[in-house]
Amino acid sequence: MMSAHPPRDGPHGQQPTLRLVDAGTGPLAGMPEAELLDGIDVQERTRADRFHSDAARRSFLIGRHVQRTVAAGLLGVAPRTLVSSYRCPVCPGAAPSDHGVPGYTVQGRRVPLAVSLSRSGGFVLVAAVAGDPMLRLGVDLERIAATGFDGFDDVALTAAERAAVRAFSVLSARGVPRRRAQLWTRKEALVKARGTGFAGLGPSAVDVLQHPGIRNLTGADGGLPLPAGFVAAVAVLREDSR
Repeated sequence: MMSAHPPRDGPHGQQPTLRLVDAGTGPLAGMPEAELLDGIDVQERTRADRFHSDAARRSFLIGRHVQRTVAAGLLGVAPRTLVSSYRCPVCPGAAPSDHGVPGYTVQGRRVPLAVSLSRSGGFVLVAAVAGDPMLRLGVDLERIAATGFDGFDDVALTAAERAAVRAFSVLSARGVPRRRAQLWTRKEALVKARGTGFAGLGPSAVDVLQHPGIRNLTGADGGLPLPAGFVAAVAVLREDSR
């Protein structure tokens, strides 16, 4: 399965283009690894070589292929002209790294593009928006069942979020697992947009109940047709916002 959602206006202007790919049975599942490797750059190949699992390596390669294809389409350039250029706001120094805020350069110049990628359960979700160098973007896809273990709320949710889940359970006990997983994807999307992950700040300290830059991706609000049992969220921030 491959599906796309066009950008629309949001709290920070244009919302990102979204693409969801089934890496297990979709069109890219049969692409030879040599072809996937040929379409990426040296830094991406180096990261691919760190994976010990063939399945994880292939998921990484397909994800980078999709991310690069989406980015190139928005920028109007050939995918092979893009060179990976990640920036980590946590690590010391300003040199490009292989982690942090993703981005690309073309002929040595960083392009005005915000892009983010998430992989879960054999699916790859990519979000990208071009043209505004001040935007920061994060997207996250998660299986609902992955957040359904005992103790999750205590380590992953703020006090206000835990209260919201309890209140929601009164209205719809069956919907609680989805609600909990949505809060988690919102957190992941937010810290990806910041480029920090949860470094120095645990998930239970990051409140996302009412953050204006985050929205859930569901059919009801015009998002992607997610596979059954999954939830997703996207965060769009200004560079100086948190």
